[in-house]
Amino acid sequence: MEQEKPNSFAFWISVFLMSLAFLIPFNKRFVPLSILLLAIVLIANCISKRSLFFSKKDTPLFLLALLFVLHLVGVSYSDNVDYAWTEIGIKLSFIIFPVLAILLPNISPQGKTRIHIAFVVGCLFYLLESIATGVYDSLAHNDFSYLSYELLSEPYHPTYAATYQAMAVFIMLQNPAWLRYGIAKKIGYWTIILLMILFISMLASKAGLLAIIISILMGGYCLYQNKLPLIKSISTSALLILFSAITAFYLPGVSSRIGNAMNDVQALEQNSADNKTDQATEPQQAQSSTALRMVTWSASLKLLLENPLGVGTGDTTNELVKIYDSKDEHHASEKRLNAHNQFLQTGAELGWIGLLTLCGCILSLFFIFYKNKNLLLLNFLLLCGMNFLFESFLEVQAGIVFFCFWVLVFVKEKNYSN
Repeated sequence: MEQEKPNSFAFWISVFLMSLAFLIPFNKRFVPLSILLLAIVLIANCISKRSLFFSKKDTPLFLLALLFVLHLVGVSYSDNVDYAWTEIGIKLSFIIFPVLAILLPNISPQGKTRIHIAFVVGCLFYLLESIATGVYDSLAHNDFSYLSYELLSEPYHPTYAATYQAMAVFIMLQNPAWLRYGIAKKIGYWTIILLMILFISMLASKAGLLAIIISILMGGYCLYQNKLPLIKSISTSALLILFSAITAFYLPGVSSRIGNAMNDVQALEQNSADNKTDQATEPQQAQSSTALRMVTWSASLKLLLENPLGVGTGDTTNELVKIYDSKDEHHASEKRLNAHNQFLQTGAELGWIGLLTLCGCILSLFFIFYKNKNLLLLNFLLLCGMNFLFESFLEVQAGIVFFCFWVLVFVKEKNYSN
């Protein structure tokens, strides 16, 4: 992909990789078309050059392909075959991106930088569009809830939108050289970073707040690596975290969710203590997001332990609902909640082999980081790992395509040592 010319395959491969990086955080509706066009160009390129691109460093993508195969096998013992095939359609990225990796030449450092810039621009465009729409809807309906949480993040869930923004913040902090080009003035550079942090607070996602703290701390280290004095690097990180904390504290949507989470934990502890002292006390139903996660985690772990091979593709939610009903957790049952933890979700559905495959994929990515010290890869792994603990992150397109695309980029970077 070096010395690209407008009429070359390398040029169009670069264009569609950039379009994917832009569209994933900006508008997921056009992502499938972009993937299709990229696949067409890659196939034409391989036919022209009569070559495929296999490498041992593609292990993470091969493990994603194995996850897809396990889902196919899981259809054979599913009690809900119709939905199982729907889930297979949702998870096509697990096989599509490994196939694209076989067709894709290594990505040059220049191509990698362009992908990073396209992703940041996509995040910025989404942010501006969401805030503008939120302001309009708030004024039209005289209801400022349109500037917070799901009404603001539509069509994404706030957790995914916040994760994209947090990764974009890290990319910018990792590249202070962008102050010299692309973003001409320091005021513009820092305004965009602060705007992204403010937007994450407006999204009122607890996982999003953790994500931005991770990115700021890692970004501060990158500033120090880029010759910013240690004191300035630390103070910059501290000020950005302080800004995030202040906006989270004063924005009603965020502060109320954090307060509710703390109350949930205290209520759970109190309820547990009451049950120990008075066996006749009826346990309270979980209703808030934090308390419901405790319920879903417990139920999912029970499924995994009782079904070493998993319950089958598409059956997890139905089996979880049965457990919710048996424990009189009617709120969780009515909402048909999934595991809200990707490791438990995969384990409950595909068994121990599925769980080990997912963990193997993540560990192989850590090995790539160990080999090339790519801090963006580490940031990506920390953000995804954190989300995997609190969300079934790979159960919807917004999570699957984001994860698979960046795995593809990281394993195809030219500076990775074979």
